[in-house]
Amino acid sequence: MSWDSDEPTVGKAVIKLRGSEVEVDAGADFKTTVFNVAKSQSLGNFDVKLNGVILTETEAPSLIATGDVIELTYYGKLAF
Repeated sequence: MSWDSDEPTVGKAVIKLRGSEVEVDAGADFKTTVFNVAKSQSLGNFDVKLNGVILTETEAPSLIATGDVIELTYYGKLAF
């Protein structure tokens, strides 16, 4: 087995919602990624937990870190 690789290693994180998981790249913009995943699932209003801690929008980190577990919990209307 060779330890050499021409491809950069990108860490992964996961977004959990509605009983499923979406794998995302570490280093991605946190808010943009969360909003895009929520929109793809038609979530209008939702809470965000990062590694078990509920975040407000202002508390969100800039970037997703390797190993992050982000949970989206729907609590309002559906977005269309």
